[in-house]
Amino acid sequence: PFLESLRTRGVKVVCCFASLTPFKGCHHLIEAVALLNARGWRERLAVLWIGDFIPVHRDYQGWLERKLAGHHVDNFTFTGWHDSPFSFYRHADATVLPSVSEEELRFDGRSHRVVGGEGFPITNLEAMSFAVPVVATRISGIPEQVEHGVTGLLVPPGDPAALADALERLLSDPAAATAMGREGARRVEERFSTREFVEGMVRAYEDAAGSRRSAPPPVRA
Repeated sequence: PFLESLRTRGVKVVCCFASLTPFKGCHHLIEAVALLNARGWRERLAVLWIGDFIPVHRDYQGWLERKLAGHHVDNFTFTGWHDSPFSFYRHADATVLPSVSEEELRFDGRSHRVVGGEGFPITNLEAMSFAVPVVATRISGIPEQVEHGVTGLLVPPGDPAALADALERLLSDPAAATAMGREGARRVEERFSTREFVEGMVRAYEDAAGSRRSAPPPVRA
């Protein structure tokens, strides 16, 4: 009901599905939302971070709360963990994943080295399967998932301004966002479905077995 009420009031919903750890780049997303609010989006945008809180990163989470307050960002919500996130996908206008590869953060009077662990995030594929366009950073396996300008938009990691621009581009052009969402759903079906995965694994095993059978016998001295 809450998400439906936002959509009824014309509020755009952007979701991020990720654990609250530094390499997921929540601090950059907060900066991007602050920029969007300064451009007039404050009453028209709701950003939801859907993911579990990690006790070992409690200091980082405290810093994020202070950052939200410092930027007067009140349209950004940490929802915590949800067993079934699909209702969020169904009501999202876009999803975002602002992950970083490596950077140095400074808060609480200390420097914190952040090393990313992103690989091939399933949340991007989930969003695309729901025909939701994706904004993500150009790192790791993400460019293989998201085709820039076709199924979503890719930005450099650690660049809140680029993140804000990409989100605004999607939110300001519903027709383009819908087209990207449809292309994303088609891409998932064609390249990343369970059927494609199983058939690809079978082909890989068959190729490997065929290579072994065709290999010449070892030469004995």
